[in-house]
Amino acid sequence: MLRILHTADLHVGTPFKLRASQLPDGAFEQLRLAAGTVLQRIVDYAIDQRVDAVIIAGDLFDEADPPVSVQYDVLRQFRRLSELDIPVILSHGNHDPVGAASLFPWPSTVHVLGTGATGERVCDIVLPLSGYQVQFSGFSYLTREVYGSKVAQFARRDDVDIAIALYHGQVGSASGPHAPYAATSLGEILTHGDFDVWALGHIHGYRVLHEGRPFVAYPGSPQGRDAGEIGRHGGILLAWDEHLTFSHSFIPFSTVEWQRVDVDVTGLATFEAVWAATAAKLSRDSTLCLIDLHLSGQSPLSASLNLPEARSIFQQAAIDDGYPVWIHRYASAVEAEIDWSVWEASDGYVGQLMALLRQVEERPEVSLSLLQGVWSKDEIAVVEEALEGDPESVMEQVRQILLSQMRPGQEAFELVEWRGVHAATGSAD
Repeated sequence: MLRILHTADLHVGTPFKLRASQLPDGAFEQLRLAAGTVLQRIVDYAIDQRVDAVIIAGDLFDEADPPVSVQYDVLRQFRRLSELDIPVILSHGNHDPVGAASLFPWPSTVHVLGTGATGERVCDIVLPLSGYQVQFSGFSYLTREVYGSKVAQFARRDDVDIAIALYHGQVGSASGPHAPYAATSLGEILTHGDFDVWALGHIHGYRVLHEGRPFVAYPGSPQGRDAGEIGRHGGILLAWDEHLTFSHSFIPFSTVEWQRVDVDVTGLATFEAVWAATAAKLSRDSTLCLIDLHLSGQSPLSASLNLPEARSIFQQAAIDDGYPVWIHRYASAVEAEIDWSVWEASDGYVGQLMALLRQVEERPEVSLSLLQGVWSKDEIAVVEEALEGDPESVMEQVRQILLSQMRPGQEAFELVEWRGVHAATGSAD
């Protein structure tokens, strides 16, 4: 088989925007180590699996002229591949446009697509790999900003068995927080060039834009660096068998992962139950997960769960139960459970308002007639359409909106102990 490892957006040498104070010492050091050794893990895999080539579709470095120590670390890894005659084919992206000459010349097995005079023009190289002639085509950024599609410059050669295009830029709407550099459409790619694979770079999440031929995909950054890069990160293994039948698989490389965990606590009345629902969404594997935990729903624990101290309680529970997670963010939008019958039976304007809403729910046609001359026909028509669909659901939303506008008295809290950690719980006054 012919196997080629597709990576991109390593951003080796990225300075951390995240401060050490935002994570415990152990977690921050693990994240720093994960980012600093990501190329080593990629090379370890390439050597262990004896892949035929490694391609890096832009942004190997985080800047055009990285520090000497960063350049040397990359050289050491490329030498390891060179010793086993595993070639590296790479292009420069918007973060590492072609800059000053490297202080350490790379091995002859490292091939850069587009430097010097060729620059941003697409160029090709053909390498014999596992008995096949494989074409690699691509361009490098000479500046940090390149606009306009480059697809028309790609052309398959007649004397090759497989053709792979390296393209660092935005394809279709796949941009996210990234600038639309070298922007093109998936349609343009599918109708041009007769390539087998478009190995993309620039977008930091794993995305397969087109299966089959041509295969079009972003491997994403191999190690997430901040809370915006959630989930597993890695590379893509491209493979062809002896009949040139193509297959691909995602290869994880991240050893620290960012995750958002959403938990609906409706019906959960104890901290144990809320934690059990949270833990069910966590993994016990060795990968450290930095969690952005969001709670929602309705619970008698709403007052307690909405306190900042709740994060510490769940963090301690994770430690006690052996989950390798750190809750770096915590947000709760849990609402109190409401017994509407109690509100309706109460004296004063609140009870009268709840009773009126009940009448609207039971006999909307009578209530809507009262709006004649107050609302326009279009406004009344919108309400009528909504109530015809699901009156009970609509009125429930109305109640919640009205409740959110009310200003209840201060909540009374009492301290209880759960798992040796004090937490505040309470109920509405």
